[in-house]
Amino acid sequence: MRIELPYTARIRGLISSRSRAEATKTVLRRGEFDIAEFSGSEAPVAYRRYADHGRRNDPVGETRWLNGRHWRIVEPSGGIFDHKSISLDGGESYGLYGPVFPDRRTDLDWAVAPSAVEGWHRVTDDTTDVDHSRFKDYVERDTALIGGKFAFCVDEPQVGVFVHPDQKSNERSMAVSFSSGVTTTGLEKSYYQMPLKEFPEALEEIRRVSPVQIARYRGTFERSDIIIPEAFTDSMVESAAARTVELTLTIGHRHLQDFELPSRVAFKVAFDKAMRDGKLISDALEVPQILAEFGDLMRRPANRRSKKEGIYQMRHCMDVLLPIATGRLAERRSLTANALIEPTVTFSPFQR
Repeated sequence: MRIELPYTARIRGLISSRSRAEATKTVLRRGEFDIAEFSGSEAPVAYRRYADHGRRNDPVGETRWLNGRHWRIVEPSGGIFDHKSISLDGGESYGLYGPVFPDRRTDLDWAVAPSAVEGWHRVTDDTTDVDHSRFKDYVERDTALIGGKFAFCVDEPQVGVFVHPDQKSNERSMAVSFSSGVTTTGLEKSYYQMPLKEFPEALEEIRRVSPVQIARYRGTFERSDIIIPEAFTDSMVESAAARTVELTLTIGHRHLQDFELPSRVAFKVAFDKAMRDGKLISDALEVPQILAEFGDLMRRPANRRSKKEGIYQMRHCMDVLLPIATGRLAERRSLTANALIEPTVTFSPFQR
């Protein structure tokens, strides 16, 4: 199906002949793009989530399984139509404010009409062709019509685990967050990930390897139904450990200015040993050893005015999330290694 969609481009240039500096604007464009169509039976439900322990029968989230990927169907926006909306042949409109095209939301919010740059004295850079091509690839790869409704590709639904300190006591509580695969998970989320197949058994593993005592759980334990098992990862202990290590190092690097100079130097040495070009180059189990070489040197704030949030996040990652992630990884590797060791046979009646 061919459909008209809004996208954005960046225009830079001189507004008038008397302008001393170039201006840059994000301009709203519209173009026609091809979107693949599938029936509902071609994209069966892979996962459903229910709120309040399943006391309600209506699911609060689901994904469809199509071409080896998870997809989320977007409900129409109730007839509202403006420059950030699209309309299908049936008259249903979809607002592009939230889940549809999540990577374009900010651009659309700040975009100006094309007429705003038409009278410029000189345009020195126009990314319309490049952005049109990039958006075309995104639409053709990550969007579709499923059963006549708009849908876009999402990450595999996962479970995120947060370990929180109790402000009224020294106890810690574990909170669980369910991801419906709405957007791509990024490093800005400070939690430990696990697939739905590992939950809730993995919670007991976390409680066992955690360096702090987890006294209770909190949050809503929603019921999740995995309808297509092959659509879900069996385990992500390795990837979750690597991601937690990257999270710890990234947060520390981001808040270096909040720590005193010796702490910054020590962390920079450790960071360069473990990371390169934003990617982990060391084994996940080696990073805690690298950090341990500097002891408490990395924990000293620059002064009382240092941002407490950055220091807390860093310490939380180092003291809680990192030991949990690497502890589970060490246990898993140990079990795997033991399973691969074949028992030695000293005698067999079938031997000659």
